[in-house]
Amino acid sequence: MPAPPPERSAALLVVAGAVADDAAVRALCDRLRAVIATTDAQVIAVDVRDLPATCRSIEALARLALTARRSRRRIRLRRASPALEQLLDFAGLASVLPTAALD
Repeated sequence: MPAPPPERSAALLVVAGAVADDAAVRALCDRLRAVIATTDAQVIAVDVRDLPATCRSIEALARLALTARRSRRRIRLRRASPALEQLLDFAGLASVLPTAALD
């Protein structure tokens, strides 16, 4: 009987509060790169429960998705507010920035 495939380690990035400016977006991307460097997980969960539904937030999430793609990874948003989910959908980014109801 073949051995089961190895489990992927879980990876999580928590976005705590609003993203104020470009420097904060760059810092988030740096944090994501640090998480990626420590795991073989293909999907990084990004906890956005404290992230407001703003254009700056959408920009930050799009940049995080691009950062992940450059490392051949993906992100999945978790605990997104209904307002943030609606804004992602309105911006046409719901398929690029998928959400998951993970605890």
